[in-house]
Amino acid sequence: PYEARRAALLRLAAGASVLLLLAFGALSWAVFSLRRVLRARELARQRFEAAWDASPDAFWMLRAERDAQGRLLDLRFTHCNRRGAELLGRPKEDLIGRLRSEVLEGGGDPRLFTLYCEALNSRRPQQAEFALDLPAARGLHLQQLVVPVGDGVALTLHDLSAERRRERDMLQTQHAQQAAEKRLRDITDSLPVLISYVDRSERLLFINATFRHWTGMSTQQALGRSVREVLG
Repeated sequence: PYEARRAALLRLAAGASVLLLLAFGALSWAVFSLRRVLRARELARQRFEAAWDASPDAFWMLRAERDAQGRLLDLRFTHCNRRGAELLGRPKEDLIGRLRSEVLEGGGDPRLFTLYCEALNSRRPQQAEFALDLPAARGLHLQQLVVPVGDGVALTLHDLSAERRRERDMLQTQHAQQAAEKRLRDITDSLPVLISYVDRSERLLFINATFRHWTGMSTQQALGRSVREVLG
């Protein structure tokens, strides 16, 4: 009986040892997996931060703050890139965790808050273009893109100022060119001589009023035709 009990106890101890080893192995694997997940998450966060910090666009993420009835009261900064901190004139560390109403004087531009509400309610991105009354953004033409993310939004501000200046410059150049062409037509139309401009193939590209009167042809009829065809 003693030997039988001893053998049973040894078997029980061996079984318990195996179970402990298996449990320790499972726990070690769980810890290893958790560390790997945490490292991957940290690497993804660092890449996300680096990518947005290198962007010329301002970028923020804000979490909704609601009352007991679920009504939107404010938004809290949860992420900010380098350009976003520059526009707000504060270090990134001073923005994270702060309410929008605390950071922006007077609660910020009400048009942006309207975009936040529309994005959260519709669950669709909202976009607009207008200037913001921020010291670092004065004179800038900004495009606002608000994307709903969970119970919050991601806000991107893209500076369109250079693009809008190019458009204005092109429009001014076009107007100046049109004005110059009109002055040229007015001057040539007042002269009592035939004036025309032809290309290398001697096809008419421009005729004045005297030319039209003398040939009896309108500008549309004459342009593109050869001098020989028009004058004979």
